[in-house]
Amino acid sequence: LTELLAAASAMVERLVAAGQHYSVAKGSEDIADAYIVLGQYEKAREALQVGVKAADAAKAGPDRGILELRLGRIERLAGQYRRAQAHIGLALELLAESALLKELAEAHLENSLLNEERQHWRAALDSYRESAQIRERLLIAQSDARVHALEVRLELVRGGTGER
Repeated sequence: LTELLAAASAMVERLVAAGQHYSVAKGSEDIADAYIVLGQYEKAREALQVGVKAADAAKAGPDRGILELRLGRIERLAGQYRRAQAHIGLALELLAESALLKELAEAHLENSLLNEERQHWRAALDSYRESAQIRERLLIAQSDARVHALEVRLELVRGGTGER
């Protein structure tokens, strides 16, 4: 796995040189996730910082928000709460401007965890509630989409068999 990550990092360097910033931003997220799983937080941080620069160059705010969220998580796990708060705050701002509800809910949950560790109970509860409300809206939207898909399938089946 370490060799694979080294090869992926080398590919990122080639993509940066070629100016393919969007691919770098998305790839950095995956590379960082793998390093986080391996417990190699410093390498994950480095990969995310490359991704943040690429997301800025590609003007991909929501993608940068996802990267900032991961940076915030790494800083929280390292006990660097001020840095974590800065990254999570920026992630919340960038993701609030997007349609990425799942990631926005995740950012509020991460903010709740950070506030809990800092013993800011009210802020932790507020962030948790916001995360839960967003997840509820997301689940309702997913459920509505499934109902609509089933209705369409039913109409297609009825139309195909001649039943009404």
